[in-house]
Amino acid sequence: MRTVSALLGLPLVATIVIALAQGTRHFAWDWPVHAHHHLLAHLSSAVGLCIVSLLLVFGPLRRGEAWAWWALCIAGVAIYGGYWLGNATVGLGEPGLAPNTSQAIQTLMYVAGLVLARGHLGKPEI
Repeated sequence: MRTVSALLGLPLVATIVIALAQGTRHFAWDWPVHAHHHLLAHLSSAVGLCIVSLLLVFGPLRRGEAWAWWALCIAGVAIYGGYWLGNATVGLGEPGLAPNTSQAIQTLMYVAGLVLARGHLGKPEI
């Protein structure tokens, strides 16, 4: 279970840290108030979804409950798929090697954690 927890938990924690560190610096930019509203809504949603996902990883998934795996799949699509969808449709607007590399590592770790966890569903303390 430690490997599964690490592969799922570390990218989620990294997403929270990056969202808070990088996202909040956007408030200093001269954007309209409405854009700041959307930014705050996105940040709170992303951080909240990551926190709920961490609770699932260290609670129901650890107990081998299959529904938690499915919930984490959906959360992963929202968290990591959203980044790649945005990148594919509108891009980053700045050099993207570092953010894309970081996001690729997080996405691959999360998917690997889901793959490993799938084989242990129904077995407590995977």
